[in-house]
Amino acid sequence: MEALIQQEFSADELELKKQMLLFFRPLYGRQAQRLLDEFADGKLNEVAEALTLGGPHPLISSKEVTQEVPGTQDVGDKHREKPDTGHPATNDQIPRTAEPVTESLPEKPVRLVVQGKEKQRLLDADRSAPHQPGTPTKPRLQEREEQQGSLKIADLDPACVKELEAADARLDPVIVEDIDVRSLSFDLSRVLFNPGVYQLRDPRSRVYNFDPYLEKIMPVTEFNFDALNEYITSSDDGKLRGLALQNNQRYTGSSSSMTSTIAQFHFLISAFREINLDSLSRGFKPDSTNFTRLTRAPSAVFLRWRDGVYALDADKEFDSANILMSLGRSLEKLLTLEKDDFEKYRKSARGGANLEAEKPEQYHYGRIGKFLMRSQLDAYDSRLPGSGMFDLKTRAVAAVRMSLDDHEPAQGYQIKERFGQWESYEREYYDMIRSAFLKYSLQVRMGRMDGIFVAFHNIERMFGFQYISLPEMDMALHGQTDPTLGDREFGFSVKILEDVFDRATARFPGQTLRFHFETREATAKLEPVPYMNIFAEPMSEEDVDEIQRASKEEMAAYEQRIFNGLDPKGDKAMGDQPSTNTDLTEEESQLWEPATDGSETASSHQQPEGAQEGVAKQSEGSTKVTGATSSIQTSDANVDFLESLSELEFSSANEGTPSSGPSEGHDDSSKPLMAFKVMVRSSVNGKPVGRPANLGASDDWKLEYTIEELPAVRAASKYRLCKSRRAAALKLAMQERDGRDYFRERLLRMSQAGEKWRQQQDELDAQREQIVLYGLDGQGQRQVPNGSNVQQQIQE
Repeated sequence: MEALIQQEFSADELELKKQMLLFFRPLYGRQAQRLLDEFADGKLNEVAEALTLGGPHPLISSKEVTQEVPGTQDVGDKHREKPDTGHPATNDQIPRTAEPVTESLPEKPVRLVVQGKEKQRLLDADRSAPHQPGTPTKPRLQEREEQQGSLKIADLDPACVKELEAADARLDPVIVEDIDVRSLSFDLSRVLFNPGVYQLRDPRSRVYNFDPYLEKIMPVTEFNFDALNEYITSSDDGKLRGLALQNNQRYTGSSSSMTSTIAQFHFLISAFREINLDSLSRGFKPDSTNFTRLTRAPSAVFLRWRDGVYALDADKEFDSANILMSLGRSLEKLLTLEKDDFEKYRKSARGGANLEAEKPEQYHYGRIGKFLMRSQLDAYDSRLPGSGMFDLKTRAVAAVRMSLDDHEPAQGYQIKERFGQWESYEREYYDMIRSAFLKYSLQVRMGRMDGIFVAFHNIERMFGFQYISLPEMDMALHGQTDPTLGDREFGFSVKILEDVFDRATARFPGQTLRFHFETREATAKLEPVPYMNIFAEPMSEEDVDEIQRASKEEMAAYEQRIFNGLDPKGDKAMGDQPSTNTDLTEEESQLWEPATDGSETASSHQQPEGAQEGVAKQSEGSTKVTGATSSIQTSDANVDFLESLSELEFSSANEGTPSSGPSEGHDDSSKPLMAFKVMVRSSVNGKPVGRPANLGASDDWKLEYTIEELPAVRAASKYRLCKSRRAAALKLAMQERDGRDYFRERLLRMSQAGEKWRQQQDELDAQREQIVLYGLDGQGQRQVPNGSNVQQQIQE
């Protein structure tokens, strides 16, 4: 670099050389300086034009890119055989010391090949070169992999670094009042203390482990949803706002509005750690060890100004109605009420008019830094560790999740076995790890709960139950059962989020802001470590309400069809989720993804997920996305290529020509916008690490981070690309499935076969007396069926 500065160049040429040197260094190390010096000055502008205006980028293109000095010719093997003639040395002759190389420009022609076979030759030579005296400017690739694996340590600007320690990540409870939370009914508490799946009915002996009443689910057309409480968003929760003012908290949020954003910080801090599948059987063949595409998709929230407090609301622009949202609310009542009390919610029940007023929802409150968080409580058992609280989750089978626009043909899909690739609890557990565990674990942490209670069903029938503790989820997500790593990562995430909000609200005080969060993966060519892009856009309350209410009339029409037993397929373009949903219902909507459990190569995050969930293969190409405010035609490959071009900064003049992104139908460049790039670096017990692992309570994990504000032109370009990727991921999940899709047809065939199988089983059951292992009377005593009946059933 010093050699470049000492030469006489114009300001623009000098800046260009610096930037080009920066891009070549990751590939060629110290050779980059010499290679750049061999560029003739007259060709610099042409090189810059090729790099920035759509020409092949030497670090991106798969073809060889050559730049020749005018009036020169190629250098052949004969030329390389005479290194003493003043020509540049070959790769093997370059000294491997820290001394700068200062060679003059060659008098004879030089051909520079910076990609393709020549690049591979240089890399291979670097790997195989023997150790030389002196300290290399950059460790060789093999040495770096031995020391740090495939992860690289972020190089942060020392002047901008902030540091977080364990004390910053502590979640402090805010005690408000006594809490009255229901316990499980039907003796389901047995599931809490039995690891693994607890089947409703043993498939071999055909004996029920629980009351057979649980098996047949009450249809949504018969449930009185009007009797349930309305869901209150964070911005409309006066009690939450008053509690924040009382405790001098600046920001408020709920578990349903914060988890999608905090999940993006998990990808950043853990450097996209892959999921741990050690809990699965050896016979199960996972499609991928990555989170689903929808889980990794950019997230968006509204930070709404309310009487001196900012409240975080989920952005519902792409939310859609589906039967699982309504069914989840009714099943929550089923699992926590006695049979007679639950029957009062049936529309035809005589006692329905005498329903007692619903108790207010119960919450746990906690704070980290300036954040006050609210978490709804579903169920309680005093025998569980900690607070005894746990969350209720209902999980529809794979065929139903991929066919929510037309769920009836998929309702025949059965869960028959504990293990197996399909029609098994193992399949559903694997799908949850990829698509739901991250959000589940964050909600459990936010609410100071012990775990989640999962009920598996196919809309018509309940199959079984499973209690999954927080340590079990941590093993799948973080590779350890000790909660230390997950707890600190959650706290660090909230603290960085607080810092971002402070900067944005200082720029736009007293205004409502729309935020987008996206963590981008590391690329060996441009970004060696993962980073996060965050965008803050001030919006009026009217604009926010318009987005939140988008397609609400269509949603209402869909619910009317569902609740009244009409054909729901008449409403394909479903819009925003109504404000009457509970936290559980809202989460069901956010976690629904037809691409949740699809096939994806483990080596690539860029392949569309959902091959086994009905996302057609043509989605790998151009996917048409029609949103509430945009019409986009894009593909992941094109968007990622444009993103890579937008990373190239050569000079302020070049920044004036931003990379073209997908058109959104209108120009947003004149709107106020603030954008940040967040990078992190971890150290454990004083040693830098790519990501923390096997962390214990006694380990000292420090997280350093920087928040860089991006220039206006780059911010606008990146914002368009981010919104395009979010729209592509979310709208693709809602578009109609192609009936010719192989995997969708396969699942529907399973459903048809399962329906016939179920009819045969029902015919057999009609000839037998139902046998229940034991149930509960009002006093909780064990009841055993008549022994002669049991013996008769066994003989049959």
